[in-house]
Amino acid sequence: GLSAKKRHIIAIPADAKILFDILTKIDLGTVFDKDRFRIISAEEILSYFDFYRFKSFYFVIHPVMERLFPDKIRDIIKKTGAILQKPLLEINTRRKFGIVWLNNFIKNISLFFENNYDFTALVIEKKIICITGAGPSLIQNINKIKKQRKKIFLAAADTSLKILYQYDIVPDAVFSFDAGHYSLYHFTGIKENFRTFTDFTTPLKMKRQTVLF
Repeated sequence: GLSAKKRHIIAIPADAKILFDILTKIDLGTVFDKDRFRIISAEEILSYFDFYRFKSFYFVIHPVMERLFPDKIRDIIKKTGAILQKPLLEINTRRKFGIVWLNNFIKNISLFFENNYDFTALVIEKKIICITGAGPSLIQNINKIKKQRKKIFLAAADTSLKILYQYDIVPDAVFSFDAGHYSLYHFTGIKENFRTFTDFTTPLKMKRQTVLF
């Protein structure tokens, strides 16, 4: 049950008076370990939730309290969820991808010291810089880009690369940051006639590649 030794329980009361009445009549210490059971307010949750130990959380609501204080219960759930959601998402992401990023970083650092990257200065003279992404406006303006191609420096996000090539448009530079293994898809079947800029955690290895911190 909830009092099992491996459980960590954080209680957020909907009504302080009822909680006080309960605690004056019942010794919770006979059921719960004081180090694994905490009674706090929703605002204090960050001080007690161990993000590196627990991957998720869920609410256990007593049915009587839910009937007596439906609005307060909803407010506690909403407030607590909002406080925990963002840091938990960030830490779970690092937990899931951290090893992959570290391995890619070590590989890219090795290539860096072996002079496998292109660090020549990027010179853009008397040209307007046009940056493309993969949004609907790219297709809407594709003919304008094609018509003005020689007059602009075309910097493309990797997600827009295949669309540009479908219209025989080759960018001057491609940027691929926060890349995952799926990023390789954007370059599949593409002849590398451009310079690629990536970060040090990328799994990509291109011919004319510049890595940036």
